[in-house]
Amino acid sequence: MKAYPSIGKAIWLAFCIRPSLALNVPYQDGLTMGQGYNTFLGQGLLHDAVMITSASKRSEEPVDMNSTGIFDFMEPGPVMPGVSLDDYFTATTSEELAKIIAEAANDSSDKEKRDGGSKMISDKQMTMEGCPAEIHSHIEFVSDYTSYLKALGVNAASTISGYGQSASVSGGYLDESAFSSNSLTYIASISINKQRRVADEKFSFNTQYYQGNEKPFATTFGNRFIRGFDMGGKLMARIMLTFDESSNKEEIKAAAEASFGFWGVSGTLSTDVKNNLEKLSKQAKVTVKIFYQGDIGRELQSRSEPSDKQNSAQQIFETAKSWSEKFLEMACGQDFRYEVLLDRYTNIGDCPRNESIPHYTSAGATAYLVLAEMVKNTELRKTLQRQEVLSPEDNRQVQQDEIRLIGAQKNWIRETAENPDDAEKTVLELFKLSDAYYKKWTPRLAKESSQVDIKAFNHLQSLRDPDTKAVTTYDCSQWYEWYGEGGWTWSRVRFCLPTQTEVFKLTVFRERSQYLWGSAWYWEKDAYPSYVTVGVDLKRIDSKPGSWKFSSGETTRTSFNVGGQQEKLQPGRYKVQANFYQMGPYWDETPLGKVADFDITLSRSG
Repeated sequence: MKAYPSIGKAIWLAFCIRPSLALNVPYQDGLTMGQGYNTFLGQGLLHDAVMITSASKRSEEPVDMNSTGIFDFMEPGPVMPGVSLDDYFTATTSEELAKIIAEAANDSSDKEKRDGGSKMISDKQMTMEGCPAEIHSHIEFVSDYTSYLKALGVNAASTISGYGQSASVSGGYLDESAFSSNSLTYIASISINKQRRVADEKFSFNTQYYQGNEKPFATTFGNRFIRGFDMGGKLMARIMLTFDESSNKEEIKAAAEASFGFWGVSGTLSTDVKNNLEKLSKQAKVTVKIFYQGDIGRELQSRSEPSDKQNSAQQIFETAKSWSEKFLEMACGQDFRYEVLLDRYTNIGDCPRNESIPHYTSAGATAYLVLAEMVKNTELRKTLQRQEVLSPEDNRQVQQDEIRLIGAQKNWIRETAENPDDAEKTVLELFKLSDAYYKKWTPRLAKESSQVDIKAFNHLQSLRDPDTKAVTTYDCSQWYEWYGEGGWTWSRVRFCLPTQTEVFKLTVFRERSQYLWGSAWYWEKDAYPSYVTVGVDLKRIDSKPGSWKFSSGETTRTSFNVGGQQEKLQPGRYKVQANFYQMGPYWDETPLGKVADFDITLSRSG
């Protein structure tokens, strides 16, 4: 398997010279050179805001093909299986908002760039023979919804403005609930950029449209202007690994990231990659969904999605790889407008120096929270409709409620574009509206089972519960045979957990203990009983860490429960330490104290 060779340094520098502080955003139909642009809205404003002159005639330059840059909107679906609906449908809090804004303010990068808070796994610059283009391949791990959207290059404000009507990325990419499930998400992308630049272009501010203090500068001109266009396109693959609570997340992550050498290379998969993919197939469900920007991707629409095969990780990855190879084969021969190159007004002459050009650091970060809330609003409606719990009248009502929310969210975008400094204050009203929507409609959701399934020892037995006497299915440990101090007493005990429960309960079963007298062993009896105490330390080691302690108190019973009423158990992995302490029988001065350690895994029932 051989990667495309990296381009030579001299060629690269000559080819990719760009104006300082330039910013690339997705192309949309109707944008023109010199047009004003609002980076928060992701929209073009006044045409000819900047005048462009050059000794070279643009008509002599290669003609680029138009692209709409717009795709059909696909609304989010219902919440993914395995996600707790009670925990998921909650509105953003003021504390969460403050944290996001603080992170945005402390970001050392250009605040208007949408790089995302993700971890880069692979980053390659490549070239193809006979193709004068910048080719970029990278893979990043995204741990939350905002980072995921940023990795796709999605502008939150423009997505909100076009919600229900259009999108800047193909396909159904908005689903948010996946980030509340047991999953890992990666974005693999390949982009190709063919630049059209005229070397001696000069830019000057078009003063004939400037109205001074009569109208806010940003309303007419925006905060940047369009300097040029890049041709090409971008292909993106969302790789999602879904697993259950018993799986080792770090092992899955390591196997996946060791397999990603397939992306952006030619040839067949290497043996190492195949071995890692085989390991991955045994631990997680692998799904890959393809998205694209630019018109090049439309040529691939007739091809089947990688995950349609519903086969092994290797087959799914090979199909995704074939998409990327086909994309590269086609991309160089086409000149679709793909990205817009923006520049600052302060970089050109004649721009009024007394104008305050807005900066959208906090507003941009807040918009991603609004979009996430918007998506959850839709996911709630879709989940209710999937569960078929609504009457026709209720179905109409929930849609009307959502439409009103969407209207308020779009209006917030318009107002924030003009007054970005008010974003943090005004958005709180939106969160209150979402909270009211959740409180109104979540009670209509089908009730979730609060029970969890427990796996511990893979040794199932039907036994009677010591308290209720009901026949219960338990997962039981081995029998432990323990001797007391000096070997004068002996006890045989095992620990069992009900395979389905809401709260933690450890059931102890023991045989009658024995004591040594002379050369013979005797059973415990009423005259010489065993006094047993079992203490339990329970620790949740992933998801939301926590710890609890329980005690049986002293008892002479041969079967009893340890546990009690506490918060309902949540799915995840737990460590259990059972501390067994016994006095007697007969010999009170030779106690028996032993410890049993084991792990248990809890998953949501049903």
